[in-house]
Amino acid sequence: MPRPESPVKSIYRAILADGLAPPLLARGFKSRERGETFVRSAGDVDFHAGASFLSRGGAFGIAQIAVGLSFRSVQSALRRFAGDEPSNLRSGGGIVTNLSTLVAHRTGRSPTWDTLDASSSDPPAVAALLRADVTAHALPFLDDHADPARAIAYWSTPPHRDPHALAVALALRGDRPAARHAADSIIADARATAARVPGPQADRQLATALRFAEFVDTLG
Repeated sequence: MPRPESPVKSIYRAILADGLAPPLLARGFKSRERGETFVRSAGDVDFHAGASFLSRGGAFGIAQIAVGLSFRSVQSALRRFAGDEPSNLRSGGGIVTNLSTLVAHRTGRSPTWDTLDASSSDPPAVAALLRADVTAHALPFLDDHADPARAIAYWSTPPHRDPHALAVALALRGDRPAARHAADSIIADARATAARVPGPQADRQLATALRFAEFVDTLG
């Protein structure tokens, strides 16, 4: 028998239906998993948004809303290289952020919709705040990073640095020198690790880096 849903989770579900869903559905997203996940595809890009909950004591909870996207061509190439050993490739090939973090970074304020006290919160007001933040921050973030040039900048910059995705994306765009530079940075990191902590694992990591550079040269 399914475990009864906590009061705060039920309230959150209603808030999602009124706050998260409308702006996403209006942009062509499809709802999945009882309105907790939303997906949309456009060209080479897959967009997603999803909510997760941490309920504390049944009447208090925290919600995290992640928004992100991935490029099918980049992920397909990464999977093709990884083959049966995906653990050899430390790359997700995606772009994702937490909406609370995004709002705080862009506005300097902490959103109030991500924590809920079932006894004192006003669900319609909370939903309105969430809806405004999705419209003002989540959707523009997705639109901006669907531009391959912005994605490349994202993968080039800490803390989002992802040289595997970067090398593949550059190679697929035909920028072979920049792609090879990104692949060479992976080799350099692997060699530095092997020098610092020698052993079989470091040797495998270096061998994988060298094979990846050869693979990148075949793309584009």
